[in-house]
Amino acid sequence: MNAPEVVVVGAGPAGIGAALEAARAGASVVVLDEYPGTGGQYYRQPAPGLEASSDSPLIEHAPDGLARIREAQATGVEFCQDVLVWGAFPDGSLTILAAGKADVIKPLKVIIATGGYERAVAFPGWTLPGVITAGAAQALVKGQGILPGRRILMAGTGPLQMAVAAQVVQAGGQVIGVLEANPFGHLLRSGPRFWGQWARLQEGYRYWRTLRSKGVPLTFGRTVVRAIGTPTLSRVVTAGLDADWRPIPGTEAEVDVDTLCLGFGLVPNTKLARLMGCDLVHDPCRGGLVPVLTDGMETSRPGVFVAGEAAGVAGAKAAEYQGRIAGINAARQMGKVTSTETEGRLQAARRHLGKELCFARALNEVFAVKPGILDLVTDETVICRCEEIAWGRLRRERSEWATTLDAVRSVTRAGFGLCQGTICEPLAAELLARETAKPVADLGSYHIRPPLKPITVGALADLSACLPPPPKRMDH
Repeated sequence: MNAPEVVVVGAGPAGIGAALEAARAGASVVVLDEYPGTGGQYYRQPAPGLEASSDSPLIEHAPDGLARIREAQATGVEFCQDVLVWGAFPDGSLTILAAGKADVIKPLKVIIATGGYERAVAFPGWTLPGVITAGAAQALVKGQGILPGRRILMAGTGPLQMAVAAQVVQAGGQVIGVLEANPFGHLLRSGPRFWGQWARLQEGYRYWRTLRSKGVPLTFGRTVVRAIGTPTLSRVVTAGLDADWRPIPGTEAEVDVDTLCLGFGLVPNTKLARLMGCDLVHDPCRGGLVPVLTDGMETSRPGVFVAGEAAGVAGAKAAEYQGRIAGINAARQMGKVTSTETEGRLQAARRHLGKELCFARALNEVFAVKPGILDLVTDETVICRCEEIAWGRLRRERSEWATTLDAVRSVTRAGFGLCQGTICEPLAAELLARETAKPVADLGSYHIRPPLKPITVGALADLSACLPPPPKRMDH
């Protein structure tokens, strides 16, 4: 692949916004995304051949996304799907995998818009087939028109729960209930923080009305504490929670289900930023580990920008504005446009972004995961799914010298599996922080190495044709 001036990694709202602004300024821009469809989770387009009515969950937000994609294409942006960015190196080059072949590109600017992934909450049985995330259920419904199960229970916290439940029932699925971990009083007291967010409140009301019309109960202050089944999920145990989300003895109840959808918020996907040597800081209100950024969305690594959920969990609208800011500033640095030409668009994006970040902070604080939920983890509860390592082993093998998260990883192999710690890293950090009475930030993070995701040995071998020859040996 010929190296463009700007490479955007991720084709969601942030990536599209960044690509549009950089290309509008005259830069050559390529957007790389590892998934088949453009738009990310928020603008996910239905699979080819799927027909949907105007009120179908299959096309929610999809028309807006398609319009933005076409606008970007009209400015010259090239979207490349099914392309995995799996490595980054000190000279600024990126290694990619496309159609089974590895390649190396070296753009002038890199804009990371890799989004986020769902936060794992562990409890006995959470690894059973049939236990999935709310985002996975949403992807199935919106992208493929496939129901995640026959008898579905939603459990977690935050508005995504209601949104996904409404989309599932609109698609013909049976949702037997939605469990919100926060008590109703907590949400009621937090109401004034969302004053003025009428469009979002109206959207939430629409979801609630859809669920009510289908007889789906919404229960507050309750969650799933155990999943049961052999070999797949057949029932769950739910329990009431106190203010810190610790289960209240005597409130347990069993429910027959074949699918449990969990939604406890998002974690920024910072792996590529970490691999590129960007400085990071731990900010619980933005989802955990986030890159240190300038007002222009540039990292500590010159020429590398981060936008969207990868910069901190703030929602799709904030992601798009962050992407636009990153795209404009990348173009400015290359001399494509002057500050005078772009100042109006930049100030408008910053103004809108400020409002979105205020809303996001309120939302993240109101629906923050409480520490008592960790009480659900027993010594037998698996933390690292890939390597099948339980909490008891992590706790026992934590020696005096293994005081950082990466050292514990080396001792136990937790995080060495196929997902490279995507699922277990935040969970292990929170558990170890509680065990050692240390702040999560003091434990550090997993050391990230390429490849970021599994690739074949054959693809690695292909790289030899892409790399420059080694320097000749000097005879003395």
